[in-house]
Amino acid sequence: MVEIIAESILKCTVPVSSGGSTPGVGAGWAVSRSRVLIPGYTGPLDSVVSGAVDILYDQSGQGRNLTATSAPARPVATTSGPNSRECCDFSPASPSIGHVLDTDAGDPISDLITASSGYVVVSIRPDAVSQDVGVAFGYLNANVLNFGGFAGAGGVLAIRAGGIFYAFNHDGARDCAASASGAVPIGGNPCVIEWRHEGGNIYQRVNGGGETSVASGNTADLSNVLKMGYGNQTGTFFNGKIFEAMIYAAVPTQAERDAIVHDMMLWVGA
Repeated sequence: MVEIIAESILKCTVPVSSGGSTPGVGAGWAVSRSRVLIPGYTGPLDSVVSGAVDILYDQSGQGRNLTATSAPARPVATTSGPNSRECCDFSPASPSIGHVLDTDAGDPISDLITASSGYVVVSIRPDAVSQDVGVAFGYLNANVLNFGGFAGAGGVLAIRAGGIFYAFNHDGARDCAASASGAVPIGGNPCVIEWRHEGGNIYQRVNGGGETSVASGNTADLSNVLKMGYGNQTGTFFNGKIFEAMIYAAVPTQAERDAIVHDMMLWVGA
């Protein structure tokens, strides 16, 4: 019992030291089970109930926490990657049953990005991907983060079978920048994925390389809430580990993005 209490104090009231590295400068939202991302944050990192993650606390101080709507929705609290970082294990028993965390109805994605600009970066370790429905329906693949509702009317970060990453935006049409096949290791080391909407284009990168883009106008709908691990439709559950995620309304410079990705890759062992 003493050990459990000590661990709780270490993780939730005195966040794990990142060795002075806080890559979330300028982020409007950030979550991590293993360290502080936004400088000056001193609150809890997570809430773990019966071995599962009930809450990921938003380190921006705005209270836009990711929570599980029910006990079965909670991802497993675990460690993963070469560096054994604490993370959330989204491991669905089937394509129709999985785990999901989301912000509540009072926190639409318009609080986090604008219709014409946004930057999202996430470190993940996919275990398996069963979905393979094609680029035109990128939001129907394994959703890491989704802020587009049922029809993908906002944005999606999704993984397709074959290790393809989609950065998807909806401006009235389904615009999707896709990585090369195999860019995302499935069942291997972690990786860092980026979704960027800037200058009328949607961009994707995996581990800071192989950037692709497609033309995309303004995001059509920012009224939906942010979801992690699910995309509002059967078969869109992510199967794997999610370590850290950050969202910026103003897109950082390329040098800043490169530094963020490098830091996150080193942290998880990508």
